[in-house]
Amino acid sequence: SAGLFGGPEYLESLGVSYAEWARSGFFQMVGVTVVNLSLILAALTLARREGGAWRGLRGLCALLAVESLVLLASAAWRMTLYVSAYGLSFKRCMTYWGMGMMALFFLAGLWKTGKPEFRFCKWAFPLALAGWLAINCVPVDYLVARNQVNRYLRAEALGGTPSISAGYLLDGLSYDTLHQLARLDSGTLFFDQRTGEEVPLGDLLQRRREEAWEECGDWRSWTLSACLVAGGL
Repeated sequence: SAGLFGGPEYLESLGVSYAEWARSGFFQMVGVTVVNLSLILAALTLARREGGAWRGLRGLCALLAVESLVLLASAAWRMTLYVSAYGLSFKRCMTYWGMGMMALFFLAGLWKTGKPEFRFCKWAFPLALAGWLAINCVPVDYLVARNQVNRYLRAEALGGTPSISAGYLLDGLSYDTLHQLARLDSGTLFFDQRTGEEVPLGDLLQRRREEAWEECGDWRSWTLSACLVAGGL
């Protein structure tokens, strides 16, 4: 169980970083999903649906689906440890989304073991499309910035040494991050990736607001995110 749901002590004993453990768990889970779902669907589709062998096969497929869900829970736990140590990022949010989609596919496969007439692909493709549309409606950049800023302010309040990747939030993500970064002291110096110098946060935010204003002036580059920021310029 320590290998599946081990904590910081377990990682320290292995000499493995949070990042290595989390990434290995996710990519292993992708492989498990492809292989196990393929086996479940192939077995339930090609087997003769009669007799005790059929019932035993369905039981084994259900067990495989449940074990896969346990492995998925382990991968989610690994990612949660990683996020608790370093905070959210766009890729980490998308990893959570990917694991959520894999869980839904395994649940659909588990349902098929109980209802063999259930048409997996008929539901899986619309489910994947719905999941993709849903994640595109979620303000991921805003959530990342809020998490990072909250961690920074919490560390500052506790008298620790706060750190935040202002360059990533400012230039690596959309304008949705600016509202959260504005919660920080505008006089705080941050490294400017463009100039290679320490620049007050207020100046960095103002530059991004001006860029948003320019983008809103051309319909080819107009975005709602830029428009909301430019409106408060």
